[in-house]
Parts: sequence; C-alpha cells; structure tokens
Amino acid sequence: MHYIGIDFHKESTHVVVLNEAGKLLERTRIPTRREELVRFFANRPEPAKAALEATRNWYWAYDTIEPLVEELKLASPPKIRIIAESTVKTDHIDAKVIADLLRSNFLPTCYVPDAETRQKRELLRHRAFLVQIRTKVKNRIHIVLDKLGIEHPFDNLFSKRGLEFLRSLELPWAYQKELTDSLELLEFLNGKEKEQNKVIEKLCKESEEAALLMTIPGIAYHNALLIMSEIGDVNRFATGTKFCGYCGLVPTVHISDKTVRYGQMTAGGNKWLRWVFIEAAHIGRRKSLRFSHLYERVKLKGGPQVAIGAVAREMAVVSYYILKHRKAFREAKW
Repeated sequence: MHYIGIDFHKESTHVVVLNEAGKLLERTRIPTRREELVRFFANRPEPAKAALEATRNWYWAYDTIEPLVEELKLASPPKIRIIAESTVKTDHIDAKVIADLLRSNFLPTCYVPDAETRQKRELLRHRAFLVQIRTKVKNRIHIVLDKLGIEHPFDNLFSKRGLEFLRSLELPWAYQKELTDSLELLEFLNGKEKEQNKVIEKLCKESEEAALLMTIPGIAYHNALLIMSEIGDVNRFATGTKFCGYCGLVPTVHISDKTVRYGQMTAGGNKWLRWVFIEAAHIGRRKSLRFSHLYERVKLKGGPQVAIGAVAREMAVVSYYILKHRKAFREAKW
C-alpha cells in the first residue's frame, strides 16, 4: 500500500508518496487542474490511500480523486498545524506530514458530507451571508440618522411605517444619497431572502427530521434545515455533550491541582451551528417554559450572555436527542 499526502492549493498541488515503512517514493508538484489530478492518480502502480487537506475549494478535488484511490480522507487543517508545527514550513513538508499521519493512522480527519448535503449547506450559508449583509445595511442607516441627530418613535425602524418614515426624510445631499442607496439595497436583499425562504420551506416539508426539529420553540424552517445540513449523520456523535463540543457551545476549562475554572465558550467548533443555536436561543427562551426557566436561573449567577449560551447549549442537546431518537420536543426535561 502506498500513502499519498496532498497539499492542495489554487494554482499548484504538492504530492508526496510514501510506502508502508515511511520511505519517500515520490515527491512532485502538479498543476491544480482536474485532468492533471486524474492523470496522476489514475496511473498508480500500487494501490494507494490518500489524504487531502480541507481547504475552501476541496469539494471538486475530493470528488475527482476519491474514485481513483483505495481510500481518501479529508484532513483537518487546524489539528494538522498543531501536530506539525515546525520552524521550517514548505508545501512539500506539509504534504509529507499528511502522508506520514495517514500511514501511521494518526491523521485528524473531517466529516465528508454527500453531494446533496453540500448543496444544502451552500444554500443556507449563502442565505446567512445575505442576512449578515442586510444587518450591516440596517446598521448603516442607523448611523446616518445618529450623525444628523434624527430621532424616531419606532421600536422597529424597518417596519412598514418605519420604512415610510425613512423614505420621507429630506437630508443633506451626501446623507440622502447614502440613505437612498441603503434602502435600495435593503429592498433587494429582502427580495432575495424571500426567494430563498420558498426553497428552504419546500426542502423542509420534504424532510421528517426537519419537522421534528421545528417542534423545538425558536427553530423554524431555515434553522431546522441548517442544523440538519451541518450535522449530516447524527450518529457520528456518541453523546449530546460531544455534539455540543462540535457546535462550539462548551466552555473552556482550566484545571490545576484542585482548582477548576470555566471560561468563555471555546473558539473552536462549527461556527454555523453555534450561530444558529444562539440565534434560536433568543427566541426559544421567550416561547418555552423549559428554556425560560433555564435562562432565568443562569442569568442570576452569570448574566444574560452566559444565560443565552446555556439555553443554546440545551437546545443543541435537545436537537441531538430528537434526531437520535426521532421524538418531538416536550417541555418536561428529558
């Protein structure tokens, strides 16, 4: 068996081939093009296992190489960097480290979702990207009004009446241009969100898992589909606690002798799941007695931010067991 480490970049790909004893058999650089990858991997003299680092453009490379080798694994970049820290870093060294870790069965790997799940992820991440842009546009409008000292009576400035108020304003020409452009952008982004919501709603109605997740207060169509697509196969997590760790909803822990200190939530984990559960927690703690009681109890000791984190973590655990056991949400604690 040969072991192939692939350091994948946009312009060129560095490849190192080792045998079972770890002896270097080949080291080369090939252009990062589909036909070049096929040419290299289709003509291997021996069966091979390969590992590819998970970069932002790994999808097409993985799909190209996977049928041409005995096994292809997706390597986790942050964990490889920790293991392979060195004062000398080159692409060939990175490729050899990947091959060595694969050969010795110490390679930290990533979950590889199927093609359909990847497309759902792209759809939902794109929607989240548009929502983030819309939030920035709304904040910009608030800044314009603050600069001019303009007050308004609306709790939601972007309600129907609030938008009428904004369109009726007559500002100095530079601020007027900024406000007009921002309102046009806002209208465009709202339209795009409505288009995507129709697609997301249709996909959710076709899914039993999404229907179960939507029984949780605070989780609607978009959140349910995002959770499903980011989880992939729920059975890859042994417990709800491990799933929370994957979501990045567990606190950092420092233990020294008999002292145990818990800090802020870890910076690692899946940022999309952390974001969606925190967003859902703000709604869930108002709609559910279970989450409301948890929020109020934690808030007394740790404050509102810590309390929202606790509700988000509880919602993640509940989501895990709902998908694991296919049971709808209930207010009583499981």
